Amino acid sequence: MTNELCALCVKADTVDNAVAALNGRGVTQPTLFRVAGVLYVKADHTVIPLTDCVSLADAVELTFMCFHIFHVQDPFELSNFYGFLEQILNIKPSIHSTTFSDLILSLSKKPEN
Repeated sequence: MTNELCALCVKADTVDNAVAALNGRGVTQPTLFRVAGVLYVKADHTVIPLTDCVSLADAVELTFMCFHIFHVQDPFELSNFYGFLEQILNIKPSIHSTTFSDLILSLSKKPEN
């Protein structure tokens, strides 16, 4: 498992300890993590509490948006996932794959009766 993929799993009792653990792993890109039931996004040296997020999906969306806001390359390990999000959110894709296009096209077709 890569640094970025296991960032949410960091075990720490405080935000400072979580950030130190993430920095120790070499995590530099926007990363979602949780401490004491609160979700946070770490972007470089800034920690943003996601207190208004009502679901993990909201938190993932905000983390995803950080990559676009800060013009940061998404981690290779998550490029397919973020590419999928770009397709369904109608954002210019950062990766070009007919697989995503074909998947979206098949999901958007109405079933024939």
